[in-house]
Amino acid sequence: MTAAIGIFVALIAVNIPLSIIGFALTGVGVATVFPFMFSAAGRHGSTALAGVATLSYGGGLIGPPMIGFLAHGFGLHAALALVGVLCLAVALAASQAKWLE
Repeated sequence: MTAAIGIFVALIAVNIPLSIIGFALTGVGVATVFPFMFSAAGRHGSTALAGVATLSYGGGLIGPPMIGFLAHGFGLHAALALVGVLCLAVALAASQAKWLE
């Protein structure tokens, strides 16, 4: 949720300091999810850990070009809004996945 709130704050910001705060919140929100995902996958065995590593590596390779493609076609605000929506989807999925603990 922190990442989604941060990206939406950055998108509606009227000045640079508020944009920086929004992107900083986004970074904090995304950066805290990463270790938890690897920790949860590690508790479920090496196959789950390999799957999470593969998806995270693939997302790091595919994500930036996709955002750039969307920004070229629809504008930067629309592309970053999609990132915010995806962050909300991750938060919703995490709230529903409590059984993984």
